[in-house]
Amino acid sequence: MLMESQPRPAEPAPGPGDWAGRLHMDALLASAREFLRWWRGTLLAMVPPRLRHLIAEPHLRAEASAREVCIYQADQKTLLDRVLLLGPTRPADTAEGAAHSRCDVILDRALLLETALTLPLEAERNLRRVLAFSMDRYTPFDADDVYFTFRVTGRDVVNRKIDVMLYAAPRTAVDPVIGRLAQIGLDTVIVDVATAAETPGDRMGINLLPAIAAGGTVKARLNTALAAGAGLLLVLVLAVPLWHRHQALAALEEEVTNLLPQVRSAEQLQAETGDRLEQIRQIHQRKYATPPVLDVLQQLSRLVPDEAWAGQVEIRDGRVRLSGEAAAASEMVQTLTTSGYFADPKFEAPLTQNPRNGRERFVISLAVKGESRAD
Repeated sequence: MLMESQPRPAEPAPGPGDWAGRLHMDALLASAREFLRWWRGTLLAMVPPRLRHLIAEPHLRAEASAREVCIYQADQKTLLDRVLLLGPTRPADTAEGAAHSRCDVILDRALLLETALTLPLEAERNLRRVLAFSMDRYTPFDADDVYFTFRVTGRDVVNRKIDVMLYAAPRTAVDPVIGRLAQIGLDTVIVDVATAAETPGDRMGINLLPAIAAGGTVKARLNTALAAGAGLLLVLVLAVPLWHRHQALAALEEEVTNLLPQVRSAEQLQAETGDRLEQIRQIHQRKYATPPVLDVLQQLSRLVPDEAWAGQVEIRDGRVRLSGEAAAASEMVQTLTTSGYFADPKFEAPLTQNPRNGRERFVISLAVKGESRAD
């Protein structure tokens, strides 16, 4: 008994949304391929010509002048085609015969404008925007009318200046070349400039064509993504040392926190010591600022004549005030001042005579000399 095989259900046809997604993905992949080719070409332009052919894939070379474009094979010797810029468009077998779609354009040196500039060092961070904003000052054209690039040739950190060489070529001279090459199936990725007329094949190693011209905003976004990836790798490389430094800093902060009570105790002890030293200093100051009472009394007893007497003795602010009677008060004052212990005598009241005994009544004050107090 044979069993009839049932037909397999047909797969559903892709809908409009599926086709739109595939087309969008194909466009993104094509833009990505174009951008990577342009980026690779820009990097290769910086490599010396003798080493460039060892790592670069074969491609065409178009040497452009004001009238025509000469297309050469990768060896720079085989002339494949000669295209007039002002002539009629004609079919060409250049791309098919060479089996290439990439082409580097080498402009004639006469089409290039070179300007040496000196700018502030701060402009280097956004140098391309600065040059584009002031292009009409440095060249006869606006930024939208030229293809340009630059090189920083020197830096003066002391005076905060940078030396910049600006290279620019009018779009009216470059766009016809790119357009003619596109008509014959060649994709322009690099626009360089010949070094000199007497050395054909040599070029300056610059690229006047910006990234957006080689692939649009998608390429710019991919370039930004690549830069972000490089930055992420750099962060990953630096993450471990930074983490170790963070751990060491945290341990140091913990140790400092543990030492804070001891530091506060030492500061308090230092403050108390300072207060006590200040008190001792004030005591010494008062001690030496006040005359020794016993010493003053001893000197007065020795120097005052026996026939004189003092009824009142006051010691205040480094001076001695005496009031009493003497047979000759002036001679007594002279004796006191010539002793070397007292000085600056002053009669604080006029001398009067006691009518009962004929003695002179006096009120005098004398300064106690500092150098004699130590004796």
